[in-house]
Amino acid sequence: MISFRVILLLAIFTATVKCQCPGVADVIIAVPGSDRVPGQEFFPFEQFLTKLVSFFQIAEDQFNIGLIIYGKEAVAISWPQPFKTRTQINTRITLMSQRKTYANQLDGGNDVAAAIILMRQMFSDPSGYPSRMTRNGAKKIGIVFTYGPAENSQLVIEAARTAKDEGVVMFAIGSGTGQEFPEIATDYCKLFSVGRFIDGLPSVLSYIGSSVCTELDPMVNVTTQNCFPVMHIPKEDEPVNCASMLSVFQDPSNCAYYYHCLFMRPVREKCPPEMLFEPMALNCNYKEAVSCYTNIWCPKNEGLFPHPTDCNKFVNCFDFIPYVQMCPSGLRYNAAIEACDESGKVTCPVYKKT
Repeated sequence: MISFRVILLLAIFTATVKCQCPGVADVIIAVPGSDRVPGQEFFPFEQFLTKLVSFFQIAEDQFNIGLIIYGKEAVAISWPQPFKTRTQINTRITLMSQRKTYANQLDGGNDVAAAIILMRQMFSDPSGYPSRMTRNGAKKIGIVFTYGPAENSQLVIEAARTAKDEGVVMFAIGSGTGQEFPEIATDYCKLFSVGRFIDGLPSVLSYIGSSVCTELDPMVNVTTQNCFPVMHIPKEDEPVNCASMLSVFQDPSNCAYYYHCLFMRPVREKCPPEMLFEPMALNCNYKEAVSCYTNIWCPKNEGLFPHPTDCNKFVNCFDFIPYVQMCPSGLRYNAAIEACDESGKVTCPVYKKT
């Protein structure tokens, strides 16, 4: 088990690479979020996960990221597909960090097995939509964080074993681990035990990121004697500058934040929970009305338009801000008349569930 022993391995590193590593992979990260995890142990995850995904090339044909938060139940925050940009992933990490939103599903439990079972489902059906094929050749990598002993150790062991049998490369990072913890990871090099998340997560960040990267590099030979033959250093974000004294603009790397300029100095602010910054309106709006989250954009300033994936819905645009609305029960949106119409009069593809 890796318990800060990573420091001892510095002497046998063979290379350091400063870049975002390439590779075709679906990476799903599961984080404990119930009230059993103290606030000081949970809040570091937002910054940590944002830095972790910065190790990877995020692209439609490269790394795709999924997110799970779990407690009493496991909740899928983001499926690997449809593809989400780095900004959209960072945004969802911030939304996941607002765990009070999911309190009814999380508080009072620590069901690690449920998180791994949901992870397996997301790998086999990475969009959450029926009849959607997985990406050919995509590596499946699961990263599970645990806090304290799980509720049912045997169920966790069985779920992890099944995931590994299905070809998922499993990582485990734990604070206050139980007997099931060593059984989660694929091998010794993918097992990280930290005393506390608040100071342990920063200590293992580069080792986890580098280890995931080496999984995608067939030229790198990882052994139990040298778990980290190559260390990766991710590219840093470009500095943010003010265009004018009174500029207000979205954080280019995370839609949950924005900048306002004070004497040409950018000051970062955070939107309220469940809200994101809307660049057209220059204020925070509910996430369902922000294109960064929905991937729905207005082709014109105003008007009614078809929903891109659900013909029971339509998009009502005002000042280039898209508002998704539902047709009444039994009706579908008819673009020809720009209104909801009887189902029999509308040709509707078999859309995926949302």
